[in-house]
Amino acid sequence: MKIGPDGLDLIKSFELYVGYVYDDLRPPVGGKYREWQGEPVKGTLTIGYGHTDAAADPLKCKLGTKITLTQALTVLANDLAPVETFVTKAVKVPITQHQFDALVSFVFNTGKLTGTGLLTQLNAKNYGKVPDEFMKWVKSKGQTLRGLVRRRQAEVHLWSTPDHTSPA
Repeated sequence: MKIGPDGLDLIKSFELYVGYVYDDLRPPVGGKYREWQGEPVKGTLTIGYGHTDAAADPLKCKLGTKITLTQALTVLANDLAPVETFVTKAVKVPITQHQFDALVSFVFNTGKLTGTGLLTQLNAKNYGKVPDEFMKWVKSKGQTLRGLVRRRQAEVHLWSTPDHTSPA
């Protein structure tokens, strides 16, 4: 399966487009991330729609790197391709397009699925328990983060939204 438009919109709503390299742990000023100027990195250097050097696309986050919105969409598609493949292989039960999209968003954000209660419940066909499993992933370094709560809620909402695609 490939991510659908609703899943892509969800990811883009949380991974906002930024056309230059920024440090994701330096707080935005006036709602806008500051361009990285080479100072020591506190978090992860990021560009586009949440692209980092660890992601699939070969673009590297270097001082002065800039990309257009069109380039950022291409990088995002490249970054999502291995996530889509991973989710397709990991899930052993039928799911809808929206359910697939929610899982891709989750994996793109957390990097996790194998060994999680979420995958265990899903592959046991306990579909109704999956939303609670999403909501267990709202902490970073032991602290509940409002942004992660919002993202998991959005993923649960997408997961629970019927679509017009029959299960795969």
